[in-house]
Amino acid sequence: MFEVEIKARCYDKDSFIEKIVSAGAVYAETREEVDAYFDHPQRDFAQTDEALRLRRAGDKTYLTYKGPKVSIKSKARLEEEIGVEDFDSIKNILLAVGFTEREKVVKLRSIYNYGKIEISIDTVEKLEDFVELEIKSDYTQEAEEELFHTANFFGLTDFIRKSYLEMILDGE
Repeated sequence: MFEVEIKARCYDKDSFIEKIVSAGAVYAETREEVDAYFDHPQRDFAQTDEALRLRRAGDKTYLTYKGPKVSIKSKARLEEEIGVEDFDSIKNILLAVGFTEREKVVKLRSIYNYGKIEISIDTVEKLEDFVELEIKSDYTQEAEEELFHTANFFGLTDFIRKSYLEMILDGE
């Protein structure tokens, strides 16, 4: 399954929320997410365009592998994710077998559902506000078209393909 995602800067969060809710988006939740990214001991994930992430989202923890991007338009990529019991224990296991922690990304994420699209409004420490539109799909091109159509409908224009991690590392 692919995670097909587009991201745009959000210049007026309150207006954007009003716009999506009036169009039928349904609020799901707001949570803090702490993402710890790890470097592989024998290959450079920055070079291979992969990521290994440990996420604490509220009281849940997930370990996620993200494969290289497969599109030049969106951040479509293979994603494998599993719920794990304990953030600190998994982090310690990764460190013990040779992974190193690269960086943390901390954000406050408000999630809305708009049909099969998940809309996340993120306030990211060290950065600013962003909107992510995401679909889980096997059909990358169709999903991209739907996401960009929806983004256009909501007036999003300033798209970014970089991850939050990449933006933080690049000092943006």
